[in-house]
Amino acid sequence: MNKSYIPYGSDVSGGEFECVDCKRKITISSSDSLPPCPNFRKEPDKHKLKGWKNLTGRGDAKEDPYP
Repeated sequence: MNKSYIPYGSDVSGGEFECVDCKRKITISSSDSLPPCPNFRKEPDKHKLKGWKNLTGRGDAKEDPYP
């Protein structure tokens, strides 16, 4: 399965990510799960896809693409 974004909560390696809903960028180290966008609580109606675009790093693991 190939998606154009990585949903909140997915297991990822570290890197830079951009919110597909509001374009906010974050940089994280390796993580158990990708957090929600920091702007989600302030503007939940603007966050329909609830996901991230992987800008750098390896992103979601192919063998475990979703939580």
